[in-house]
Amino acid sequence: MIPLHQTPVGITFAVKLRPRAKKNALTGEIGDALKLAVTAPPAGGRANVACIEFLADTLKGPRAPSQ
Repeated sequence: MIPLHQTPVGITFAVKLRPRAKKNALTGEIGDALKLAVTAPPAGGRANVACIEFLADTLKGPRAPSQ
């Protein structure tokens, strides 16, 4: 089970990200982290943006914390 941590703006959890995958997908767990594959390359933070978009769409939540 992946540990969830409550913060003032929501929850956080660890993600192990694999860029340049064939498709965007949750691929399992690795240690205490969620394992996620994205098609975006790591350059310029594009894989991080793809991760945020994928999780927001999957979890039906906002792409950024409410301010």
